[in-house]
Amino acid sequence: MYKPLVLHLQQLKNGTTIQKLAKQNAAAILKLLDTSKFVLYAHFLLDCLNVLSELSLILQSRGTDISVAFNAVDAAIVMLRKYKTRDGPKLKDAYKMMDETTAPTAAEIEVFKSAKAKHVDVLLSELERRFPINGNMLQNISLILYIKSWPLDLKGEEDYGDCALDDIVAHHRTVLEAASVQTENVVEEWTTIKPYVQKRYSDEHGRQKATWADILAANPRNKNFAAVVNLLLSLPSTSVECERGFSQMKRIKSDWRSRLTGSNLNALMRISLDSPAVGAFDPSNAVALWEAERRRRPFVKPYGPHLSTKPDTVEDDDEQTAEDYVDDDDALIHIIELSVQPNMFIMILQYLIKLLNSKISSVLTLYSSVYSSV
Repeated sequence: MYKPLVLHLQQLKNGTTIQKLAKQNAAAILKLLDTSKFVLYAHFLLDCLNVLSELSLILQSRGTDISVAFNAVDAAIVMLRKYKTRDGPKLKDAYKMMDETTAPTAAEIEVFKSAKAKHVDVLLSELERRFPINGNMLQNISLILYIKSWPLDLKGEEDYGDCALDDIVAHHRTVLEAASVQTENVVEEWTTIKPYVQKRYSDEHGRQKATWADILAANPRNKNFAAVVNLLLSLPSTSVECERGFSQMKRIKSDWRSRLTGSNLNALMRISLDSPAVGAFDPSNAVALWEAERRRRPFVKPYGPHLSTKPDTVEDDDEQTAEDYVDDDDALIHIIELSVQPNMFIMILQYLIKLLNSKISSVLTLYSSVYSSV
């Protein structure tokens, strides 16, 4: 992006049909872009944006719980603090590209480092204000749920997480007791979970794949601890789902769909937000429900009724005519099926003539019977 921008400004500066004020502005911006301090600062900002972009993607993911969000924010803060005194990967590349003629002086480097530190301080203060991760409850939840941060060897740390879990249970005691959870047994069940995790996921690679769904499924007796974990996992870490829901609603209920009812809108929103991906969706249940509502007569064979009066012994489809089909009140089905046969126009015309003759014959018979009775 830097080279095209410089080329565009050079064209504006040297253009013959460009206004004088535009030329002056282009020359001033081009002069700034050529300075080493601008190049260094731009690469430093790119390093910061990469950290914030990674944090944003994690927070927007549907699989992000409180522990994952807590650790992602903490990791971003740690990385930005390093950038106060150390150069990021993009900034290192910028230094490598400079030669003796374009490299900044020692005084300019000191000024740049001072500005960089101030910029990082502002970012850190805003992150800490937006994500207050110093709360004891958030730290306790992260200590229990974030399996990747558990020590690989629990020898000497048999009480790991006990105090944090006590605080969590005390904080949510009303909700847990209302769900018939025996809160006094939660810590004991937690003590039996830790050795299983250490044995089942003994290395860092295994911890990366560990999920609470698998752990709780393998320990079905620990129902009270499972209730605590499910409660913590259900707590929203961000408002991303709310924002995603509003965006989907705006796309579904547009000005062109002003008559969309609340029930249909709710169904469409549920499909859009909660349904699996198209490749992973199994439509069997939906098709079965659709067929069970009422009798269906699709217009496509072999699902529709068999309209032919003769057995399927015709070897050449070109020999089939409208005579092979019986009379039916639903003439549209016959016409649609005939339309895919050879000599389409002739067969449709034959069928319509036959249908018209049968209707005329029925009317004449009815008229004759009524007239004779009179």
